[in-house]
Amino acid sequence: IHEVTMDLVVGTHGRGIYKTSLKPIQRMVSQNLSTSKDYFFEIDQAKRPWFNSSSGEPDHRTIEKATFSFWLNKSKAITLSIRDKSNKEIWKIELNGQNGFNQYRWDLVVSKQTSDYPYFMDYDKFIEMGIYNITLKSVDGHLEQPFVVINGVSPYMK
Repeated sequence: IHEVTMDLVVGTHGRGIYKTSLKPIQRMVSQNLSTSKDYFFEIDQAKRPWFNSSSGEPDHRTIEKATFSFWLNKSKAITLSIRDKSNKEIWKIELNGQNGFNQYRWDLVVSKQTSDYPYFMDYDKFIEMGIYNITLKSVDGHLEQPFVVINGVSPYMK
């Protein structure tokens, strides 16, 4: 357990590393929240990757995913969608939510562009810095949380 961020990090023998936030679990227990309702937990501010000033490409070492944590009182289809200040939808995903705790980790990419042409690189368009609103919709209604995105920092800065 990384106590500063309250993340549980688990490594396997050659199979990978997994990370999950314990904050929603702590909130559920400490506030004695009912398991018969849906909850969409507070979202930590997200950091865009740092972009190389000469090529404009993101430094992949600085990409961090945003974590969206929610509790569902039953398994159901949900939609996560992000809207900007003008209420324009800039990203969404449809998921099958499970009964209990759920987390979705998003890479902050709002659109992807690929090509079979030679010398073409995959261009991912990342969300811009700003304050957004994220909505979790299901057949039972919707829940909202603010979502703050800040600019990334160069890995060369000390």
